Amino acid sequence: MGQLLTDLSAMWSQWLWPLLLFAFGLGLVVFVHELGHFLVAKATGIKVERFAFGFGPRLVGVVRNGTDYCINLLPLGGYLKMLGQEDVKEVQEIADPHAYQNKSVGVRLAVVSAGVVMNVLLAAALFVLVAMIGKNYPAPVVGAVSPGFPASEARIAWTGQIGTPTSQPSSATTEEGRPKESIGLRPGDRILSIADGGAALGLISQPVTRFSDIYLVSALAKPDHTYLFTVERHQDGRTLVGRARIGLKRRGDDNQYLFGLAPAADTTFGAYDDLITRQPFQDGDKLLAIDGQAVEHFWDIEPVERTLTGDPVMVTVRRKDRPVDVEVVPRLALRDNVLWLKNGSRLRATLIGGKDGLVDCLTADGETVAISQDDIAGGATREPVDILGLIPRVRVVGVWQNSPADKAGIQPGDVIVGYGDRSAPTTWEFLQLTRQYAGKGTNIVVLRGEEAHKLWIVPKEHQDAMIVEADEDQLVVAGIRPGSPAAKAGIEPEAVIKAINDKPVNTWIDAYQVLKDFLGQEIKVTYQIGARKQTADLGVVDTNVFDPADYTMSVFGAAVAFQPLEVKIVETNPLKALSWGAKETGKLIVSTYVTLARLSEGTVSAKSLVGPLGIGAIAVKAGRKSMIDFVYFIAFISASLAVFNFLPIPVTDGGHATFLLIEKIRRKPLPPRVIYVAQMIGLVLLVTVFLALTWQDFARLIGGWW
Repeated sequence: MGQLLTDLSAMWSQWLWPLLLFAFGLGLVVFVHELGHFLVAKATGIKVERFAFGFGPRLVGVVRNGTDYCINLLPLGGYLKMLGQEDVKEVQEIADPHAYQNKSVGVRLAVVSAGVVMNVLLAAALFVLVAMIGKNYPAPVVGAVSPGFPASEARIAWTGQIGTPTSQPSSATTEEGRPKESIGLRPGDRILSIADGGAALGLISQPVTRFSDIYLVSALAKPDHTYLFTVERHQDGRTLVGRARIGLKRRGDDNQYLFGLAPAADTTFGAYDDLITRQPFQDGDKLLAIDGQAVEHFWDIEPVERTLTGDPVMVTVRRKDRPVDVEVVPRLALRDNVLWLKNGSRLRATLIGGKDGLVDCLTADGETVAISQDDIAGGATREPVDILGLIPRVRVVGVWQNSPADKAGIQPGDVIVGYGDRSAPTTWEFLQLTRQYAGKGTNIVVLRGEEAHKLWIVPKEHQDAMIVEADEDQLVVAGIRPGSPAAKAGIEPEAVIKAINDKPVNTWIDAYQVLKDFLGQEIKVTYQIGARKQTADLGVVDTNVFDPADYTMSVFGAAVAFQPLEVKIVETNPLKALSWGAKETGKLIVSTYVTLARLSEGTVSAKSLVGPLGIGAIAVKAGRKSMIDFVYFIAFISASLAVFNFLPIPVTDGGHATFLLIEKIRRKPLPPRVIYVAQMIGLVLLVTVFLALTWQDFARLIGGWW
């Protein structure tokens, strides 16, 4: 009985209550829209035949002054029926002066526009409520800077500081010890404001209060625009304030123009929705220290990781108001600027884009070079771990619920030792095989403890089924990089490395540490394949083939999530809240129009759009999170409806307004038959888009199930 009550409570909080909220919110948005039409129609003397709350069969109502005020079965909004007004029927002439069609163009335009105006006012009112209560948003703090993008190369002129410097003045600093300039934004920088002399629709010299403001600026911008960023940076015990002029660069995969900035994470652990994993950290844990070194910000983690040697470290977190120590073995990984070519040479460069088989790489000297994709043999873009050309197997660290992997029976901790016709694939091979077998199905063999399990999986190319990492706990070789010392020495896949220069090794971290000790010396590797034990001579191993600086240590794996760094925006002053609500409404309306424009330009994919099912899923997530997040979502829907409903498409209010403007120009209405045909075309178009988006939502949904 207790379990039943728990299940019912979970169903109520996770599904029923959010869905009821969505039904109420959507009904409110639609009803307010129709209320706008109704109020203006009544005020201008147009006869309203019916004003209904809800759809479907009429339940109850009252008729007053010729208007049927009624409540229908389905409380999902409402509708309005005016005398002489038809959406999908050919209009017939009516002599009644109170008929919609007999009113002036100005009156009819006011009636048509009233619904959109009411949606805008509803959105603004809800945003005012959100402002007065307060809501968390991603903070305008830089979490990552993409190499090769303008933000990574921007020259920052420091104009002021707060606090006492801890370093002495030099030729590169002012008399106060403040640096005169720096190159490139970096994690931890806070964006205070963005200014543009080219008029970016009200965003000029406006303060940046959250990270989405930065995205909106780049979405509104023209490719040749540059923007003046005001940046705050904490450094050497002081707070620096500077300015940097930053342009935009097109991202190769979707043609979107970006500054190259990503938002920051917090030091509080989170959890991926619907991810099955085994992690020592819990949702809500607060990271305090790594290996005894204090961690105040998320961007403090990487400097600490650079000091690690690979030995186990103690991670201290605050869990339910008390400190908890968790021992973690760091993971080894190639740095993202290491590329290996098929001739065995190494290129220290970061991939920044490319197409048509060519890859654009940014070298350490700041030079961009293009190389053929076929010339790349390995590196961080392919394999997370590669030592002398030895590449480890793949371990599953997370499985998405109801995904193909979950349906197949794959579990976190499984090591993939067979996939299709490939035994023990590497990470790169695993991704290629997933694309090859997408939608077809194949065998997958996993090692769980000491037992092998043969399973059947039907992978999907564009859907994440599981999170994988290199299996670093066992020194089993899955692949050999072409042109590498291991390839030249004849080491084969499935080899188990036992020793390096007679020094026993068990893990990939062991191999890394031993090779560091023998760097510059002759290296012999002892390995075993089946019952055979062999020794391979790799010759002198120097930094040309193995450089410890090419590797980094990572304390937290791919399945570990951190919550976003957030800032709470609250305006208790009613006038300030009113101003904030108006600006927020304006931003959303503008961003919606920009999205439509980018969609027509091809820089935004139609696959990114959502239909009714997708909107419902977002509503459920918002309802689960908090009431204020749900109110914000409904305000967003109301503002978006105002935009879409006023597009010049027949049947919509925007289509009606277009007909009225044409009538005003022609000084007579279009023929009823022309309007009717146009409305039918518009209706077919809207229904087609509706069905297409619904199918796309449905395909995403069943993709997660099957």
